[in-house]
Amino acid sequence: NSTTFVDSSSYGHTVTRSNNTNHSTGHAVIGGSALEFDGANDSLNIGASAHLALGSFDWTIDFWVFPVSAVRMWFFSGTQDHNLALAYGHQSSGGETTGKLEMWASSNGSAWNHMGDGASGRGQGRAGMFQNSVWQHLAMVREKAIWKIFINGELDVLAKASGAITNEMANGFNIASHGGHGGAYG
Repeated sequence: NSTTFVDSSSYGHTVTRSNNTNHSTGHAVIGGSALEFDGANDSLNIGASAHLALGSFDWTIDFWVFPVSAVRMWFFSGTQDHNLALAYGHQSSGGETTGKLEMWASSNGSAWNHMGDGASGRGQGRAGMFQNSVWQHLAMVREKAIWKIFINGELDVLAKASGAITNEMANGFNIASHGGHGGAYG
């Protein structure tokens, strides 16, 4: 199990791990290993880069995930609050049967005004779509003013919000944590 993480894109961002984040060879879906986060404040951070300022561009962020116990977690977020994030069960309770995937997005860096609780809950998925103990492909997509979340190719969320995302994302990007606060919430 390796603890070295490399950005294989042409940008070559520096990737820094926190706590026990590692490559696990015991549960890989693509290639010979998978990232493993134990839910105790494990995370990865991609340092500040202008490449992370998503603005009002079209983009897709997608990944595979195998949750052992999906109760409440952040998949990714900027390094500060009020930026862009994808979470599970943050605005809902009860774990996998009532929890929902949730998009969070801000245009001003001080409120979740595009997606999330400050946008009247806009960007929340359907309860029961996200499951434990099975590999799932998640994709968060923005095309102009249309925002979507897909689970295994099935549309879970469709929402509308126009305008740019705060450029705070250029300060860095976290995987498995929110705004500098650890990983999955137990």
